[in-house]
Amino acid sequence: MNVFPGLTPRPDSLGQVSTTHLCNLKTEIMQNESRLESYPLSKGILDLIFSLLCSYMPKNLGADHRKPGIQPYVTFVVDEIFFKFYDRQYKNSTEKWEIGWKCLKIVNYIIQKYEPKVNDFVEQEDESPPLGYYIMLQLQKKSHLLNLILLIIDDACQHLDEYERFNEREVLEECSLLSLTIIEEGLIKQTEFLNLHITANSPGILFGLNKMLLDVNPRSQRPDHLLNITKFVMYCSWLPKHSLAAVNILNMVSRMPNISSQILDVFISNGHIYDEIRQGFVDCLDMETNSITNTTRWTSNNFHSSYKIHIKIKTVIIDLLRNCILQPYPNIGLYLLGFEYANDAGEKQKLNITDATNHCLRALTALLDFHLETMKISNAYDADLEQIIKSSYFLLYLFCSNTRTSEGMLRYLRSSNDFVCRHLKELPFKNMHYSNILYQTSYLLECTAIELKLASSYCQISRVQQICEILVGTATNKTEDQRSINSTLFFSHSSPLLMEHFIKSKAENIPNFLLSNILDWLMFESSDVNNPKWDFFDISLSKQIFDECESSTDEGLLLINLPKLHKILHDELCNVQGTVVSGQRKLILQEIESILMYALKINEMRNKNRGTIKLVDAWAQVTEILFIQVFESTLPYSIKQELLFEILQKLLNKAVSIPSALEVTILISEAVFILIVCLRQCFSQKPNDPGKLDRFTKISIYIKIKCFLYDDDA
Repeated sequence: MNVFPGLTPRPDSLGQVSTTHLCNLKTEIMQNESRLESYPLSKGILDLIFSLLCSYMPKNLGADHRKPGIQPYVTFVVDEIFFKFYDRQYKNSTEKWEIGWKCLKIVNYIIQKYEPKVNDFVEQEDESPPLGYYIMLQLQKKSHLLNLILLIIDDACQHLDEYERFNEREVLEECSLLSLTIIEEGLIKQTEFLNLHITANSPGILFGLNKMLLDVNPRSQRPDHLLNITKFVMYCSWLPKHSLAAVNILNMVSRMPNISSQILDVFISNGHIYDEIRQGFVDCLDMETNSITNTTRWTSNNFHSSYKIHIKIKTVIIDLLRNCILQPYPNIGLYLLGFEYANDAGEKQKLNITDATNHCLRALTALLDFHLETMKISNAYDADLEQIIKSSYFLLYLFCSNTRTSEGMLRYLRSSNDFVCRHLKELPFKNMHYSNILYQTSYLLECTAIELKLASSYCQISRVQQICEILVGTATNKTEDQRSINSTLFFSHSSPLLMEHFIKSKAENIPNFLLSNILDWLMFESSDVNNPKWDFFDISLSKQIFDECESSTDEGLLLINLPKLHKILHDELCNVQGTVVSGQRKLILQEIESILMYALKINEMRNKNRGTIKLVDAWAQVTEILFIQVFESTLPYSIKQELLFEILQKLLNKAVSIPSALEVTILISEAVFILIVCLRQCFSQKPNDPGKLDRFTKISIYIKIKCFLYDDDA
């Protein structure tokens, strides 16, 4: 079988190639179509090649007189059509970009389907490497293919920057999207490809696509390839797919060591474009992402797709900002967040946030505020949106915990209508049984602990009082009797005997004790997922596949990679042959869906267990700082001891009654010991008060009984 005989001529009986075969498609394109400045044949060839690639392709194509495969035809498309389309003359300028779009479609399809393997780098006589191997090879070094793709992106930027309508605009936008997608996919597969290249000891030097994007642009004589790519963020309102690919590329390139500062220098050296780019990132974060369940307008598939793209853009931007925190200053992430830019800043110099309003930190706090208000009127849960909210809280915590940025970040949060206190007052968040909500609460409490610690260290009494009023539900400007908390509530779960001996009844109003209430929301027991029964898949082998698909998250948690698992199961189904399997294909597909749902439940279970551990740890940090660092004038010992009584009683009751995970048990034990020391300190302030000392002795006995029961259950 030979699709285009003229492209791969068959030798005659003497081994000679007839010259009559050379008057083929190549000649037709070069002589006739170029002369007429119209290319219908080229477009037809491109459509045919793309259709052949997308359909079933026989492995022995052309095997009778050459290496089998479709490679000669794709090589013809790339060398004779794609490489020359840019410099040819056209009657209709739109046709130029139509040909470029069809060529890029073929290249993009090939690289999307390609998976690097070691055998690709070993030359074989009877078989050619996959087409994707040649595309990846050209992307990892200086090549005409890479230069042409970057030239298309450059052209698209120049036309789109004018914000004017032109005939070929839509086709040019599609060309630029495919170019961005090809570069994005090349970066995704770069590490694996280069590692296999080294392992196979292949000849040739590959620099890597990420480094090639930082090379000098021949057109502008400046290293602005990455700048041209990032410009597409500015068009997020009508080109969201372009913005997503651009942010992904910037994120992957900025991960290189000591490269983020170089990227920022390139941006700043190109006039005021860096402010427009930062505004583009802000616009991406400000894009509306209301939950699908909250709105009726998402019934259309187009709206649903747009929503998913907006969610992905926000996720990648937050990931970019988080990765830059460990990069040397100055870097692109700190600049986007609004931190001051100074080349002469020392390594230990504190960083402040500028007064400009168009930075990503303002957009992030606005996003969290909007989500907080939405939760008040709706109980809907959107996993994708909650994941973004979780990442946003985590990003704020990272900058609050960083020594260089903590003071500037906390100062900005206080100026944003007291961000931390406003969100702290809304605890508990709705849907606390989901892992994302547990993580959100833990990061908010960790930010609170940092601010409380710094405020106490700098003797900011009014700020400490404000936070204490939220955490313990007391107003420090009231009298001691008014601030006293009802002790009968502390031991509401205790036995009548302990109530009679240890508790003195009081009649004061009960305030909202946030630190104590958090313990009521928490579920300490470890959740698990029941093993299902499958007819076609072996459970033991499925667990082995789960282990192979596990990957570590940023929090160090092992989760099952669902896309990888789906691909393995789908390949397994394709490898199984026979009429019996074909008759039961629908049942097998249903079972594959069941396996994926089971893996999803395992991921949620692991996330929930880790989220509980994080929340207990964050709660312990806030509690310990509150009782150790806060001044006596802000939190008197009389109130402190009553608060400690309630927390210890509730903590021990919950720890004894519910079997907890080992990590939770360790955190609870540490908290109990520290709180006991704080309680002992409260009583030691007035050693001449025999009533209080007697009560402390009885409380100690009670705690020992609880600890004994806890050890016995363990």
